[in-house]
Amino acid sequence: MEGKQQIMRRRISQDYGNDNGIQPAIVIAADIKNDKNDYRMCRRIEIIAIIILGLITILVVVFNTPIHTSESNGSIVELYEPDSYFAVPAIIIDEIITSSSSSSSNSTAPNNKVYTIQNAITNNQISDIPSEYIHPYTPYKDGTIASCDISKLRNVKSMKPCAIISHSIHDNKEHKLKRNSRSNGLVIYQVSYLNENEKEELIYDNLPFSRVQRRRHIEDEEK
Repeated sequence: MEGKQQIMRRRISQDYGNDNGIQPAIVIAADIKNDKNDYRMCRRIEIIAIIILGLITILVVVFNTPIHTSESNGSIVELYEPDSYFAVPAIIIDEIITSSSSSSSNSTAPNNKVYTIQNAITNNQISDIPSEYIHPYTPYKDGTIASCDISKLRNVKSMKPCAIISHSIHDNKEHKLKRNSRSNGLVIYQVSYLNENEKEELIYDNLPFSRVQRRRHIEDEEK
């Protein structure tokens, strides 16, 4: 820096015969240079801050946005509340995982999962079912008391008390209810029920899981 000042003094002295103004000019030039450096540093800090803020915003959006998972989609489950009389077979249509910050309502289960399900008996879809009401489905044991849809018409339901005699699991490809079945096959029950006619005959029938709902024995389940 001193070498440059001497050169500038020499040039000014040669050209104008007076170098008294050289020092203020050098100071001003140095200040301008420092201001430029400060400005560049501020711009860099501002850009970094914008990038960090953008990343934080993205993370907030990602963690607050419900995540749809397909792991359980299509699975057969049982739907019932603690005091429900029947355990209803259902199909999981969608599973939604929400963040703790976005699940402030009491309708959301503690693990922040809610489900959209299809009631296999009525074929109605129900949304926002807390996971505490969703239970694994296992084929009903022989002798289980249930309620069976014995109607022969597709759009007409006729529920009647029945008993499970046995069950079997069939290949999905052999049945029209493939979309309502598990990967290990469609559960078919052999059931018996009392035909309410003059003779009160005991009727035997084979029904898919979607037409049989189990009657719960709450006292036994709580043990």
